[in-house]
Amino acid sequence: MKYDEIIEGVGGCGSYQKFILTLLYAVPVFDGLQIGSLVFIVPEIAHRCAIPGLPNDTYEVQDTDHADLIKAYIPQYIEDGERKYNNCYFYSNETLDDNGTIHACNSWVYDKSQYQTSVTSDMNLVCGRSIFTSHVKTAFFVGAFIMFLIGGWISDK
Repeated sequence: MKYDEIIEGVGGCGSYQKFILTLLYAVPVFDGLQIGSLVFIVPEIAHRCAIPGLPNDTYEVQDTDHADLIKAYIPQYIEDGERKYNNCYFYSNETLDDNGTIHACNSWVYDKSQYQTSVTSDMNLVCGRSIFTSHVKTAFFVGAFIMFLIGGWISDK
C-alpha cells in the first residue's frame, strides 16, 4: 500500500486537514519571532558616562558648553584613526591635556535615537555589568525550556 492509496482510502485531504496543517506550520513562526525579540529587549546601545554634577546630561551634544564639558570629563582615545570617547571611565576633575584622575562610571547616558528604553538602559547593563546581558538571555531561554517541557507534558495529557 502506498501513501496516496491510504489518503484516498480515508477520504482525501479536506478543509479540516488543511486547517490543522496551517496551525502546525504557523506555530513555529511565532516561536521564532519570540526568540528574535531578544534583539530588541537587550540591545547594545551607544553610551558614555554621565557628567558629574550635570542633572540634565544627555548622550547627544546639546550646545558648545555641553561639548566642552564632555571633552573635559570624558577620556578620549583613537580607534581606526577616529577620536572616540571612553564609555566606562571619566575624569573626576576637570583636566588640562588629559591630566586627571580616572574613575569608573556609576551612571551613564544612552543614545535614545533608536531605543527609548530597554533592559540594557533600565538596569545599566554596560561596562562592568555587561555580563548580565548574557544572564538575562540565559534566564529567558531557561524559562522557555521549562515551558516547552510543561507544555509538552500538558499536551500529552
